[in-house]
Amino acid sequence: MKLKSRLAIAGATAALAIGIAQTPASAVETGIQYEVSGVSDLECAEASGDYVYSLIENTTDRYRASYNIGVSTTGKCSSSLIAHLRIQYREWIGTGWDDTLYAWKTIATSNGNDWAHDSLYQIKDVHFAVCEYTSSKGNYNCNYVK
Repeated sequence: MKLKSRLAIAGATAALAIGIAQTPASAVETGIQYEVSGVSDLECAEASGDYVYSLIENTTDRYRASYNIGVSTTGKCSSSLIAHLRIQYREWIGTGWDDTLYAWKTIATSNGNDWAHDSLYQIKDVHFAVCEYTSSKGNYNCNYVK
């Protein structure tokens, strides 16, 4: 079943947002569930779902995050195109923050596991992106999901 149909059945509503930059999750109010969505540059791929970001008790700068985001193609482009949902974040390593963000990682695809749900602990600066993907080009035309 296509992503749009499942979201409609579930009663979820989310406005599509195209963005070239995303406010880091640490800059938003914590402990609130956010509806997030986005489309790729050429609007061939889309993603939407929800995201929660909370400060961990007894810390001043460590967070937990959980998400449930789906990805699909829009039908506007080639049928060989696949939609990818990707994530990037910074992780706490023992006594401090890792200086570099983790490399972008694909967490859902329209041709397989099209929903990503997970919980992350001791992280910050979480970003999601929706991308168009082909085996010859890899991930391209990516935009933030926010």
